Amino acid sequence: MVGDVRVVGAWTCIEFVKDRDTKEWAPEEAAAVHFGNLKGGVAGIYDHDWHLIRWQPAPNMPEDMFVRVCQVMDESIAAVTAAR
Repeated sequence: MVGDVRVVGAWTCIEFVKDRDTKEWAPEEAAAVHFGNLKGGVAGIYDHDWHLIRWQPAPNMPEDMFVRVCQVMDESIAAVTAAR
């Protein structure tokens, strides 16, 4: 479901696709992951009906908080993948 991950510094963009070979966008899955993240307390940058979720953490974010955010994202992606 994750087609690509782009990282510049701590800025991250995750692309969601229905099929990795065709790269067909998966906006429904991106929305589901975004709302799963919100339930876990993580607010990313998401545009309605788009297939990308972006995240730009604060440069002074404590390491344990950064790790927790990554865990929430991982859990949200796993839950949406399992529901497919």
